[in-house]
Amino acid sequence: MFHRKISNKKLNQIFFTLFIIGIIFIAITLCRYRQQALEEDYSDMIGDLYEHLENQDKQIDERQNISSQPVPPTQEQQSSPGYLDLQTLSVPAIKTYVSRSLEGAIKSVRPDTKGPPGQMGPKGEKGDSGGIHINQGPLRSVSKPNLFLGRDVNLSGPSQLKLQKRTYMPDQSWIHSSDGKLMSVYDKNDCLNVSKDGKVQVSNCITSGKWSYLGKSAQLQYTKPVGGNKKCLALKNSPESGKDGQFSLSLENCMVGPDQAWSFH
Repeated sequence: MFHRKISNKKLNQIFFTLFIIGIIFIAITLCRYRQQALEEDYSDMIGDLYEHLENQDKQIDERQNISSQPVPPTQEQQSSPGYLDLQTLSVPAIKTYVSRSLEGAIKSVRPDTKGPPGQMGPKGEKGDSGGIHINQGPLRSVSKPNLFLGRDVNLSGPSQLKLQKRTYMPDQSWIHSSDGKLMSVYDKNDCLNVSKDGKVQVSNCITSGKWSYLGKSAQLQYTKPVGGNKKCLALKNSPESGKDGQFSLSLENCMVGPDQAWSFH
């Protein structure tokens, strides 16, 4: 009985060994078939690629043959200074090319080379003369830089002068012309003048007096003596009802100081 048990054990080992060998054989066979199939697919793919490349080469050759054919030049190209026929290259052709090139270069550089003049447009209307001025701008007090000389244009009577903050309006701008008159930009018929009793006012420029701007001291001096003395435009502190900060214009004897200094800026 013991002998039979040993024989069965050996038989099982033989069967197991044969089973493993069979599996290995089947796996090797499948791998060979797979490798053969991959090689066939690769060969087919390479063949298709070669065929595609050959077709492309044929198409490129055909295009090159077409593009390499000489195109006859147009009449415009032949008349161009930069045209030179290389197929019929000769000394006269080179001379013609060089002369045309030089002629074109000279015409493009010379300022007197131009086409015929065009039609003249309609003549515009003549504007007002600009005139000549010495200074122009807002007339500001140097001692009180926030005060500008303006004029009250809302009154029905003669325009009155006033000192106020900057409004950027034309009633605060003045032109000191070359003939010495201080003209209002708001109305160029009005100028800064001095009345017979010595008060500063606005009046017609035809009858107004003249002013000299003394650059070193920035004074506006009235050229006509008043009371036998040279007078200058001055800023006068004139408080009303006991309140400070009320200023007015006056003519004073010319004395260098901030109250008589004015700026056109």
